[in-house]
Amino acid sequence: MKTKITYLILLTLCMAICHARDNENCLLWEIRQPKSKSVSYLFGTIHLLKKSDLTISPSLEKAYTNSNKLLLEIDLSNQGNMVSAGLKSMLPAGKTFEMACPDSLQKSIEHNMKSVVGISNSEWSMLKMIKPIFWTPFVLDKLIPNLSDGYDMYFMNRAQKNKQEIIGLETSDEAMASIDQISLSDQYNYFASFIEHRDSTVQEIDQLMTAYRNRDMQKIKTILESSLLDMESGKEALLEDRNKAWLKKIIPLIQEHKCFIAVGAGHLPGNEGLIALLRKEGFIVTGIEE
Repeated sequence: MKTKITYLILLTLCMAICHARDNENCLLWEIRQPKSKSVSYLFGTIHLLKKSDLTISPSLEKAYTNSNKLLLEIDLSNQGNMVSAGLKSMLPAGKTFEMACPDSLQKSIEHNMKSVVGISNSEWSMLKMIKPIFWTPFVLDKLIPNLSDGYDMYFMNRAQKNKQEIIGLETSDEAMASIDQISLSDQYNYFASFIEHRDSTVQEIDQLMTAYRNRDMQKIKTILESSLLDMESGKEALLEDRNKAWLKKIIPLIQEHKCFIAVGAGHLPGNEGLIALLRKEGFIVTGIEE
């Protein structure tokens, strides 16, 4: 169970709000430099995806096979990242669930986790030691059958098999620092609302997965902006600040290599998204139909 939780912790880091423009309804993008034949690719992933929906279109396959480096948000093949994420997902030293969670929420959260979700006593004892923002993917894994490991793991496994270099755009420590800007109080309140409205939340997530399968960025935007996945704090840290930090690493790599960049779809569009930021730096970024 510990390995599963650690992996789901890393997947949580991409749950961000899309700000898509109507004329940019693509998830796969070509990145070119003026006066250069070198091409890299940017692909928006989703981490909540059923196994049957993880498909590789001919365009996506061509983009990946034409690249010699794989860039992911975090290099999940690096065991150091996995171990560090597991450690930093724990509540701060000296804190317990009973101390950190508002009294008014404790009984309802425990009841829903055990009676509704089906968490065992031993699982609950372990989860109580973890920051509540990381409970959500574990619960979704229980509520939604046949979830896949996502595109990130798919491409990572292919890269490892083919001995292709994998580069993380950030370390797990850097990603966790962004997560920690969301207060524990906000995290517990978010989770209590999420679990209380689980049926509608699961329905929204199912709609989200369908929209992603159909490559409907406008629908993805609409769902996420009204979803319980949204939080009142930490948006800039989780999305915009990370985009700007990643850009500093992406630019020198795509100037020298053919890269396939796979990051959460919420990081692509918008004025502070990777597409706009790359264009501001003079790159030609063009959507590819799948």
